[in-house]
Amino acid sequence: MGDAVSADRRLIACASYAVQVIGSLLFILAAGDGGPWLFLGIALFGLGIGNATSLPPLIAQQEFPPAETARVVPLIVAIGQAGYAFAPAAFGLLRGSEGGDATGSASLFLCAAAIQLAAIGCFLAGR
Repeated sequence: MGDAVSADRRLIACASYAVQVIGSLLFILAAGDGGPWLFLGIALFGLGIGNATSLPPLIAQQEFPPAETARVVPLIVAIGQAGYAFAPAAFGLLRGSEGGDATGSASLFLCAAAIQLAAIGCFLAGR
């Protein structure tokens, strides 16, 4: 149990987002067709969803004193929920501006991968 407590939660979050990046890139490889690349992309992207919501508060819990954690965690959750609320509209506008074809889908998934890579950069910068 001691290893789990001392684990670097930021590195775990980075690994989780990296799995999502691979999933996003597999969506491009699937190129609108079904098949194994699409299903593997869905599986990999889905593996990181829970970690994206649970790890940031756990990181805050590890890095802030208890009195500040009580304020930081709700702020993290609120910012995350705002992102989750507006991301579908932003991605819909991106895909719509590209004509909704395979090129638009590729732009969408490249944008998602870039955002995930930026999240990895933020987690690493905070170390």
